[in-house]
Amino acid sequence: MTIPASSVQTVRVAGVASSPGILTMRGVSLRLTDGSATDVLLPVIDEKDREKRDKRKSRAGIDGGKVKHFGIDARFAQHEASIHDQVEDKYLECEVVVEQPWVWIKKTNMTHGTVMLYNGESSTIRLTLENSSSVPVDFIKLSFDDSSARDVQTLINEGDLSPEHAYELEWDVLNRPVFVWENEQDTAIAPGGKLTLSVRCLGKVGCTDGSIRIDYGYISRPNPISTSNAFYTRQITFPVLFTVYHTLEPHALDLTRLVSPSKSSSASNGLQVPNGHSRPSTPTLSRRQTGFTAIEDDPLRSMLDDKADGSEWCLLGLGVRNVYGVPFEIRLGRRKGAQRGNEDAADWDPEVRRLVPPGASERILFPVRRCALPEQVISQRIPSLTDRQYIVDKSKKSAEVVARERELFWYREELLNMLQATWIEPGSKRSGQLSLRDQIFSPALLDVFKTDDVDISLDILDRQGNKNIESNDFVDLCVKVTNRLERPFRPLIHIEPLSSSSTDSSWASASTTPAPIPPRRPPSSIHTQNQPHRNILFDGTLTNLFPLLQPGQTGQRQVGVVFLASGTYAFRAAVEEVRSGDNRAKIGDGDAPNLRFSPIRRVKVV
Repeated sequence: MTIPASSVQTVRVAGVASSPGILTMRGVSLRLTDGSATDVLLPVIDEKDREKRDKRKSRAGIDGGKVKHFGIDARFAQHEASIHDQVEDKYLECEVVVEQPWVWIKKTNMTHGTVMLYNGESSTIRLTLENSSSVPVDFIKLSFDDSSARDVQTLINEGDLSPEHAYELEWDVLNRPVFVWENEQDTAIAPGGKLTLSVRCLGKVGCTDGSIRIDYGYISRPNPISTSNAFYTRQITFPVLFTVYHTLEPHALDLTRLVSPSKSSSASNGLQVPNGHSRPSTPTLSRRQTGFTAIEDDPLRSMLDDKADGSEWCLLGLGVRNVYGVPFEIRLGRRKGAQRGNEDAADWDPEVRRLVPPGASERILFPVRRCALPEQVISQRIPSLTDRQYIVDKSKKSAEVVARERELFWYREELLNMLQATWIEPGSKRSGQLSLRDQIFSPALLDVFKTDDVDISLDILDRQGNKNIESNDFVDLCVKVTNRLERPFRPLIHIEPLSSSSTDSSWASASTTPAPIPPRRPPSSIHTQNQPHRNILFDGTLTNLFPLLQPGQTGQRQVGVVFLASGTYAFRAAVEEVRSGDNRAKIGDGDAPNLRFSPIRRVKVV
């Protein structure tokens, strides 16, 4: 090559390393046309080394001016100083690894690298890889990145979120990722071979772009040169653009009792009539309003007739608004094996379907089994799903407020884990998931979803086994109390007849609030009924003190009853806890008594 005078020319030299190891490039060898040759060493000097060299030269110049040497000693002193200040030069080094495979993306099933999805819809991206080298591939790893995950990470790093909000963001990233590798077991590509990778992508509103990073290499070599556990890979980055359409908006999550807290002995144990009794005292929902069809053989309704119990089930209401231009069919069901301690309903998988037209809003009702979580679960702090360090909440909260928030959090998680909402577009059969994580779980919903800590039931048992109860017949009024607390419980029960007519002066007040329970006295001294009814005779006392009930234990008492006239009667039982010394210390001696009431039991006498 020819280099003109007073010019600079860049020369790029390519080469192939013959063996793996450390390749050191010290400089270049030059040979001119006249045959002369020289070696030019090119040490690597960074800014730090440059500063050290400048300081060393400056110091040497100053020291040399201070002391003078004469004669031959000056030559030896200068030579010794140069040897002392000499520093080993650094040269450019490059580590040569063993031969690596070369893979490229030959084709995909995407158009212009863009995916268009509905919110909650999933699609599959297929990437075909081709190995164009002579080295096989036995290791493939996929990693993903998307704009929604980056936004979540930014919000979490700011540290201004509450533990509940931070948990929701982390849960969405970990449990609803935008990209998921489906065929993880396929990681081998022979020389000249091909492999198709399947990556499932989820449409999430707010996600605009993402990337798929493919790391590949050859690890299991027959004769490894190095004994180190480290290995080398190559990487391919595939960008993806998203267009996600907002289609459905769930809102107004609500929970109500599946049946009214009132039963009738003349009606069957189901939903044959509104609210489960013949004469409901409160407004009820019609079949059209509840979302159940009017067909008598509806599977969901027939199952409810067999299994529905007001003390164990509640009714979930969810509004869904269609903000898109096509109709969607919503399906709300129960996730299998999600609710803890629900073995009895393992064979019952109800599902409610509702078609939501464009621009319309529909209400879906779904039966949900009530549950009770142990104290050791609801007392746990709100977890962090990532490696984020736990940060104490900045707001000052009392222990009662923190305990209530934790209880709301864990019961909300239990409810959301039970439900599974999906949608389908009838025309194209496109389907997806409908997320309910943004729904608010209020303390009022907790009171409905959480099972009663003390279960109280009233039943009328005919001694002759007759289905209909007639006047002047002896029947038994049975009271059952089940302790669902995690500590012993001693109940004091009081059975009270309620008014069935506002003109009947012999009954108690028509108010739904029962008469107050008499003051606590020894059980043997409680024998007086507050307001005996002229048409009812009781064989026994209406106030009884149960023995101490252990957790999960059930106590039962029966009182003989004779109805002197036909008509409709109603009863309700009130339970108050008799606190011993230990329980008084745990609960608080100054606390007001906690009264619990049973569902109203209605009896029709013929």
